[in-house]
Amino acid sequence: AVTPKYWRTYGIHVIEGVCAVMGLGIESVQNVGADGEEIVHMRYADGRHAVLQTFKGIKEGFHWSFYGDEASAVVAKLGAYSSFRNTLLQFVEMLKTGKPTIDWHETVELTKVVIAGRISLAEGNRVVRLEEIKID
Repeated sequence: AVTPKYWRTYGIHVIEGVCAVMGLGIESVQNVGADGEEIVHMRYADGRHAVLQTFKGIKEGFHWSFYGDEASAVVAKLGAYSSFRNTLLQFVEMLKTGKPTIDWHETVELTKVVIAGRISLAEGNRVVRLEEIKID
C-alpha cells in the first residue's frame, strides 16, 4: 500500500485499507524507511505480511496491491474524499443511533500500528510488537 505525505498523518488510511481486506491480528511492525519516506512491514500473528509506504514527495493518491495464492488485485484511489466521507457518514450514524459503527478493538489495533511504526523508526528500525504499546 502506498500513500503520499507522512506515516504519522496518513499511515492510518493505508492501514485501514489493508485491514479491510486482510483483517486484524497484526503482531509486529518494523519501519525500515526514513522520516518522510517510510516503509513499514506489518507481520500478522498467522504469518501473513503487509508492506505499507508513505512518501512525502509523491502526488496525492492511495494505492493498494494484494497478492494471494489464487488471485491478485490492485486498488488505486486518486483522492481521500471518499474515505473521509465514509468515516463521516459512520460517525453521523453513531450519533443518530448511539451505537458505535466501528469496533473499538479495531480502532485500538490500527492506532497501535501507527504508534509502533513511529517507535520503530525512532529506535533504529527495530521490530515493535503491538503488545508493547499500551493504550488505556
